[in-house]
Amino acid sequence: PLTVYWDVSPAGTASNVDYMLSHTNVIVLPVGVTNMDVTVTPLYNRSVQGDRTVILDLSDGGYTRGASTSATVTIAPAVVTWYVATSGLDTRTGTNWAEAFASLSNAVAHALEGDTILVSNGTYTISQTISVTNRVTITGVGGRENTILRGTAGKRILSLADPGALVNGFTITDGDYNAGGNNVGGAVTMTAGTLRDCTLCNSRVRSSDAWATVGGGALYLGGGTVEFCTITNK
Repeated sequence: PLTVYWDVSPAGTASNVDYMLSHTNVIVLPVGVTNMDVTVTPLYNRSVQGDRTVILDLSDGGYTRGASTSATVTIAPAVVTWYVATSGLDTRTGTNWAEAFASLSNAVAHALEGDTILVSNGTYTISQTISVTNRVTITGVGGRENTILRGTAGKRILSLADPGALVNGFTITDGDYNAGGNNVGGAVTMTAGTLRDCTLCNSRVRSSDAWATVGGGALYLGGGTVEFCTITNK
């Protein structure tokens, strides 16, 4: 058998030095075998790397054997599931139930394109509007009956502004947007995205200006889709 040592060449744009690649760099070719596959795996990475060229250098001991070969690959960002629980802490990692965040706003701040946020049963007080501006799925795992987003005085609860954003399975209550001028959307505003299987209730929109026009106490829909939702004043 022939033992071949190989490594990722620094001549490529993907290298071990920048911690983008992981591999085992020894292969053993049995007698009569002239080729084998090797695996180069991108490490966990939260940024979009784009196209990178991987070049392999082959050697037997201190001597080069054969010719270097290369392949161009696209290293995509890792997709992550984030976890939120009433028993969580925002100082944790948020990457499993044992390490769950305490607040949905913290999970949204961490989430990148394609990520999922799972929110466990309970009531979550929202003190500042949560703005979802990228392709993120946010799901109340216990459904709308068991997962509640509760607003505070003068604050809207949720804003959706990305076509790929999905919020699913919540009761959204006690929205109370109040600011100067014309105002809309006491609990939720949408310019894009999907709101699904939610109950919107007990919410209002106000203005500190007597001349102002207000509307959409529970929901202002400037764009996007609302599916299987209930709006009530109870």
